[in-house]
Amino acid sequence: MIWVVELDYLTNEPLSSAELEKIDREGDPRDWYTGPLPDRAGIRVSAYVESEDPWDAGAKVMPVLEDWLRSHGLDPLRRAKLRVLSEEDYDAEATRPDTPELLSAADVADVLDVSRQRVHQLATSHPRFPEPYARLATGPIWTLPVIEHFRDTWDRRPGRRRVVAVG
Repeated sequence: MIWVVELDYLTNEPLSSAELEKIDREGDPRDWYTGPLPDRAGIRVSAYVESEDPWDAGAKVMPVLEDWLRSHGLDPLRRAKLRVLSEEDYDAEATRPDTPELLSAADVADVLDVSRQRVHQLATSHPRFPEPYARLATGPIWTLPVIEHFRDTWDRRPGRRRVVAVG
């Protein structure tokens, strides 16, 4: 059976495109794939391994991969994650859309059952209102799960809050 072994290694700084291209050019006879980590500084190496079970596939490739990383000046002790997937699962995961459901302020207003103006008020004044996923020329956008979480945990009391005089 063919397994895909993915190893994530952390680096102190993100690797530049030139560094990643150099690693790819130097290559490896095993035809491994390399790329940057999506969410932090590091490198992901994916190797196809033939083995009877996933444990054996990981054990086969780990020492070879760590030697390969050392030869490229990377510290193999900074290993962050090891995943072993069947080739079918790996292919299915790679072709699955990974774009989150995005919401404009008008969409957020619908989810929260408020006006667009209230969304902008919450975004600028509520301490627990989530930061936008991105800011586009058309305005901020959020992801559906973070807005649903805010909605579900929002202490929503109607009317204006009473101002208590201090003094």
